[in-house]
Amino acid sequence: MEKSLCLRFNGLRPAGGRISPDLTGIASHFSRSHLIESILEPSRAAAPGYETLGLQFENERIMSGIRVSESDQLLVLGDKQGKLHNMSTTDIEENTTQSESTVRDGLEKKLTDSAFAGVPVFLESERTPHAR
Repeated sequence: MEKSLCLRFNGLRPAGGRISPDLTGIASHFSRSHLIESILEPSRAAAPGYETLGLQFENERIMSGIRVSESDQLLVLGDKQGKLHNMSTTDIEENTTQSESTVRDGLEKKLTDSAFAGVPVFLESERTPHAR
C-alpha cells in the first residue's frame, strides 16, 4: 500500500479523494489501532457515502464500485483500479449496496513490516486538515 496507491483512492487535501474518503485529519478521529484494523479489514465498515454499489445492466453486464457522482441521466462509478466509468442511468437494471469494500483485501501484504508500520504514522502526521 505505497503512498501513491493510497492517495490515488483516498487523497489528502487540497485534492481530496476521488473514490474513497479524504484521509486528511483521520487520525484525529480514530485511534492507531482502528486505522490498522481498517487497512487489514477494509470491508469491516465503509464510511457513509462510500458503500460499494453492485450494478446490473440491461445487457446482463455486472459492475461494482463507489458512486462518485450521480444525476438523473448519468452515474459515475469508481472501480477497484481507481478508474472512473460514466454510465447512463437508463441502462442500469438493478442497483444494490454491497458489504464488500472496493478497497482490495491484502494490500498490506505488498509492504515490508516497516512500511506497513509507517502508514498510521503518516496518517497521524496529517492530523490537522489543511485549509481549503
